Order: sequence, then structure tokens, then C-alpha cells
Amino acid sequence: MPSPSVAVNPSDLRLDDTTTQGSLWDDNATSIWHGNPSRKISAAWDALHVKRPVLISEEDMINMGQQLDDAVEWRAQGSKRYVANVNAIHLLHSLNTPRKAAFRDCHMEASIHLPNQRHLVDRIRQGLQCTASLHCSRLEVVRVTRSVDARFKINKKCRRWRDSVGWTEEQATSNNE
Repeated sequence: MPSPSVAVNPSDLRLDDTTTQGSLWDDNATSIWHGNPSRKISAAWDALHVKRPVLISEEDMINMGQQLDDAVEWRAQGSKRYVANVNAIHLLHSLNTPRKAAFRDCHMEASIHLPNQRHLVDRIRQGLQCTASLHCSRLEVVRVTRSVDARFKINKKCRRWRDSVGWTEEQATSNNE
């Protein structure tokens, strides 16, 4: 089996104690990414990731088990590197695109053709299955309605997203290239 396709050592990325939130009925959501569609929420989604591909050295490509014969080469500043996409960035795009399509009133440009929609949804599925979290969120009794609801509040250690984006920005093609 080839080496994992990781160009950065995960131990170089810091972990933070994090409590994820996500109540289904939280109309006063504390997350900027949660809520009715708006320019502010779309701007937050767009700011989550770098929209340019990254450049990977030949050595890293080989260490990741990637074939070089049909890889896109990038020759600039005297070095030969290869163009790649960071999976987490693509997964965020894969989630954001159908999110925009679901709220067409706010995102008129967001129609997705069916093959792309299937691709995006399947990439999210693969990403979730590959890194499946077994953290648990408790159920709680909702006394007013006498029902049970998931709390979706989970304590866990998460990679510091800013570190991941920082590495991606360092490796990304410049706007001038």
C-alpha cells in the first residue's frame, strides 16, 4: 500500500481542546456558519479556505505514493514542483457548493449540474468515512415537548484550522503566477 498522501507532518499541527456546538433548534447560534443565508454567512464560508492549488515537491509527491508521469508540473523560480489540491479545502468546497444551491434565493449563481453534485456529496462521504469520529453527543429530554433531542455538543481535540490554512497558504500558488 502506498504512503498516505500527506505532504505535511500532522504532528506539526497543533491540537486545541474544542467543544463543538450544533443544536438543531439553536436560533441564536454562536457559529457564524450557522443560520439563515446572508452575505455575512457566505463571506465566512468563503474565508474558510485558500482557493488556489498548492505546490508539492517531487520528493513529497513520491513519498505520498503519487505518480509523476501525468502530474501537472509547475516550473518557477528554478524548482520543479507539482500542482495539488488539499483534501480538507476541497471537502469544504464540496460542502459549501450544495449549501449555496440549497439557498438559491440568496445565491443565484449556485446551480450545480448533477454530475458535480454527485461528486461533491461523495467526496464528503469519503472524507467522513475515512476520518470517522467516534466522539459521542448525549441525548437530552426536552421537558416542554416531552421529547428527546440530540445535544450535538462534543468535547474533543481538534487540529488548529489556522495552522492547516497557514500551511496551505505557504504552499499555494501566488496570484501572480
